[in-house]
Amino acid sequence: MKNLKSKKKKINKRKVSFTWNIHFACNYRCPYCWFDENWHHLAKFNTTFGVREIVRCWNRVYRKYGSTHIDILGGELFLYPNFVDIVKELSRRHSISVSTNLTTDVKRFIKEVSSANVKITASFHPIFADTELFIKKVSLFKDSKFDINISYLAYPPHLKLIGYYKKIFDRAGLSIGLSTFWGKYNGMDYPQSYTKEEKELIRPYLGSRSGRPFQVEPKKIKKGSLCRAGQIYAVIQTDGRVQRCGMDSFEGHLGNIFDKGFNLLEEPGPCNSESCPCNEWAFLLVEKDSSLDLSGVATADKKPVASKARGSLSPRFPRIDPPYKVFWNWEITYACNYKCTYCYFWKIKERHAPIDVDRWSGIWDDIFDKYGCCHIRFSGGEPTLYPGFFDLLAELSSKHTIDITTNFSFDIYELIEKVNPQPLMISPSFHPEFDEIKDFLKKIAILRKHNFLASGIAYVAYPPHLSKLKKVMKTTERNNVEFKIIPFNGEFNGRQYPQGYNDKEKGLLKDAAEDSSSKELNTRWLNWHVNDNDLDKKDKGAKEISHLCRMGQMYARIGPDGKVTRCCHPQSDVLSSIFGDDFRILDEPKLCNIANCPCFKAMFVGEEGSWLPHWGAPEHPLLPKVNNIEV
Repeated sequence: MKNLKSKKKKINKRKVSFTWNIHFACNYRCPYCWFDENWHHLAKFNTTFGVREIVRCWNRVYRKYGSTHIDILGGELFLYPNFVDIVKELSRRHSISVSTNLTTDVKRFIKEVSSANVKITASFHPIFADTELFIKKVSLFKDSKFDINISYLAYPPHLKLIGYYKKIFDRAGLSIGLSTFWGKYNGMDYPQSYTKEEKELIRPYLGSRSGRPFQVEPKKIKKGSLCRAGQIYAVIQTDGRVQRCGMDSFEGHLGNIFDKGFNLLEEPGPCNSESCPCNEWAFLLVEKDSSLDLSGVATADKKPVASKARGSLSPRFPRIDPPYKVFWNWEITYACNYKCTYCYFWKIKERHAPIDVDRWSGIWDDIFDKYGCCHIRFSGGEPTLYPGFFDLLAELSSKHTIDITTNFSFDIYELIEKVNPQPLMISPSFHPEFDEIKDFLKKIAILRKHNFLASGIAYVAYPPHLSKLKKVMKTTERNNVEFKIIPFNGEFNGRQYPQGYNDKEKGLLKDAAEDSSSKELNTRWLNWHVNDNDLDKKDKGAKEISHLCRMGQMYARIGPDGKVTRCCHPQSDVLSSIFGDDFRILDEPKLCNIANCPCFKAMFVGEEGSWLPHWGAPEHPLLPKVNNIEV
């Protein structure tokens, strides 16, 4: 064992990255460009993909490899159709680098794209650029908190101008970085033809990759050396074909990024080049005395684990208290596009807090830092009516698991495009006054086809709807969908429900519950709310000090105004506001102050066997587990 340990190599973790040549088109014709005199030929390879197809493709990549880094190159990227929308969507899950000559209008990009995951490289071309306008646009990005760098190519005729442009950019409070020129000038090959003086001029301004400065002469590589190109890095061409790297043969490729079955290599492979012009060798070449542990990188059959980039995990996790993670019921809005006769939420004037996605993302990042991966159940009203709801889901699902209680009136294809299905559950509520069950079940089938988990449908046992209850249940269960009977809570014909059900109505409910595929759950719901079989347990929280409750510690409700309470009961203790700088939930269980507990899932200490099975959540694909407990 000692010998094995002594042979362990240094561990370096790195996320998967891609260079994506999105198209070969540019409004400049620089003589030093890689593609000079080849634009017409290369344009034949251009394939334009729609935003929906691109987002769907990169969502698949996300599910396989986690959040990746995408370095988008061109030509000029802003000439690609719907480029702003593409970066806006992809940057929700991946970090993006964009190289641009800044000749187009960038105001919409700055307004709509979050700066959090996007880095800009502004390429300054003195042959064509209007220096004053270029600086104004760089400053716009900088003022909007974008990470932006200015790149100046060390083309031999431009070397003498470095000092001149450096002073101009310095006066504007901007720095300039150099890239070495690769190509021919005056019959000589560069960068190897730079003179000693030119190299000394260039070196102070050179950028770096993986801590290695960009080379001023080609990096010699022994043919056949092992390289991780194609394993943790790849180059994507305009039609989606994937090469191991930029020097890889254009004919030979790993597959197409748009194919559902696309996978990167599982192991390093031999390099077929003798030089590496883009400094990719700095993090890809398997050198003699180094090793790269890929435990932080997903492969086709291996899920990624969390890294510090996803937020620091609290030392309190995995949580030792059941249900081992914090559950939240977030009534995000009371707005609803249905007006069911048995519902009162749509009558409430209070709607929701007008908070944007970026601020919510920051709030839930803070909660992650305090409490680890949580399970968030969205309810309302109709939560999908909240402005930017699917963008919010995409953000929150990177660290938390999600459950959506919904009437299914939203565009399911927007959900499919924007949100990773793995951390998500959908709990649809069927409302016969507005929907047909066959149409409802078709939506579930489509979502399941796209790997979304639809846990089953809920049906409110409103007295006028009881006659159709069993027929709807049978149709639902024939389609392998769970059917949940929800007792009606409210007034009908002068009687208060659920205690107002008469014997005939109770018989219909009991018969349906016992005949359902979810007999145990439905019977428990009815016994608790309708048949009073469990009433002896309902007042324990208030009467017996031994019945401490973890509601408020392992569960909390968030109202549309951000107010946080221990549970959903109207008389529940208010903990604080989710917008508070010192926001916290309880650190330990507390005696319940509710005389009649309305929920059989209440987290009474000592009765875990009764309620713990009802607190489940999907496994998060990007977070580690310790002893089978997600952290």
